[in-house]
Amino acid sequence: MKTSILIACSLIISCFGYAQQQGIINNSQSKHVKLKSINIEDCQWTDGFWAEKFKVAEETMVPYMGELLTGDKGHALNNFKIAAGLKEGKHQGMKWHDGDFYKWMEASIYIYAQNKDPKILEDLDEYIAIIAKAQEEDGYIHTKVQIEDDMFRFGNRQHHEMYNFGHLYTSACIHYRVTGKKNFLDLAIKNANFLYDTFISEPDHLKRFGFNQTQIMGLVELYRTTEDKKISRVSGTIHKHERKAQG
Repeated sequence: MKTSILIACSLIISCFGYAQQQGIINNSQSKHVKLKSINIEDCQWTDGFWAEKFKVAEETMVPYMGELLTGDKGHALNNFKIAAGLKEGKHQGMKWHDGDFYKWMEASIYIYAQNKDPKILEDLDEYIAIIAKAQEEDGYIHTKVQIEDDMFRFGNRQHHEMYNFGHLYTSACIHYRVTGKKNFLDLAIKNANFLYDTFISEPDHLKRFGFNQTQIMGLVELYRTTEDKKISRVSGTIHKHERKAQG
């Protein structure tokens, strides 16, 4: 256990000397933080409490969640297949079910960062291709709204579209930082551009759709990853109006 702690501490201290671009939070370029993230792959728990917990996540928890979400019981991947026209059926699960799937994908990437199991990447590439096919031409993707005939875009803030978008951005950024592959990041950028086109003119009827903060967190990480000022602008616009609505 002492060895694990010493390794972790030495890595954290060493990160002060140079910028690291592949942290869970990429604050390597920020002038306003004193503690900066280390790269995701730079620290491993070798024994003790956290090593045991990671092993449970690697061998049991994350794989089991994957079995549920990609199977008929969890139905999350099925929702993307239906939206993509690859499968017939109805949407099942909560309105934010897409976001749950993105979060599980993110967890899988963290596992891959440690064990380098190629099967994880192979499966993720398959899921990313399905998500990309489900995505609308203008970048919109929210399977509940896409599948249900009586629902329309941003018709109700309780549809949690923005929540799902936020987790898409975060998951795609982590995927890119760990793998260097842009297939997931590209569809996240496409969705963020849709968000920019939709919100940057500040339409009155959309000013309270930012109440889930995941989209702000996700947009910030996407901006840190791409350095695209459009993404920074739309993040600020959404955050500004939500603060006004709450105040």
